[in-house]
This record gives sequence, structure tokens and C-alpha cells, in this order.
Amino acid sequence: MSNYTIGDNRYYPFDGDKYPIAFKIFYGDHSIYESNVGDINQLKIDWDNAPKENVQVVVLYENKIINDKHTKVLYSGFDYYTFNGDRFIFTNENPEETILYGKWAIDYDTFREIFSNAFIEEL
Repeated sequence: MSNYTIGDNRYYPFDGDKYPIAFKIFYGDHSIYESNVGDINQLKIDWDNAPKENVQVVVLYENKIINDKHTKVLYSGFDYYTFNGDRFIFTNENPEETILYGKWAIDYDTFREIFSNAFIEEL
């Protein structure tokens, strides 16, 4: 996995042979924002148009396919979710790029349901 951890930050850079081609954002009200499948420019456009509040889970779908399904990486538990056009950044420190805000004010059962849906959701 092209995922690097530094303190409370997680970075997903666009390098190597595995990279995101789409994403889905799962919100505390059970809504889902889906990007178009595309290149880095399309992902940036879609990211900038996503609703900004109450993010619970971000799923990055990768170009690799295993058993007829795109591989994916799930991110949750951060205060800020951002994509600066070069890499996705998930952090608890306020970044300067376009940010989506995580929210921890939902109950555990609701979060568990949202996370479970994000886990099984395919591209």
C-alpha cells in the first residue's frame, strides 16, 4: 500500500504503480459523495465540489484490480481530510488546502453502520 504514516498524519501520494482513480466520502447523515472515475485532475475537481462537513469515512479506490474488484483504502478518525492535487492528506492538524471536516458527534452504532457500508461499497 502506498500509504505513509507520520504522527497523526496519513499521506497518500500519487507515485508508484498503485494510485487512486476514484473516491467516495461517507457522511454522518448516511449520504455518500462519489467522484467520477478519472485522473488526478478529475479527482481534484470532484474533491473541491464535495460537501465539506460531517465526514466519517473516505474511501480511495485504486487502479489495481484483484478478484474483479478495485483495491481500496479506507480513512477515518481524522479532523481534516484534504487533497492538494498531488496527494491526499488525512490529519488532525489544520492543513492549508481544500479541506473536509470530520465529525465525532455521532453515536457509535451510527458510525459502525456508516463504516460497514464504506467497507463493503464497491466502485
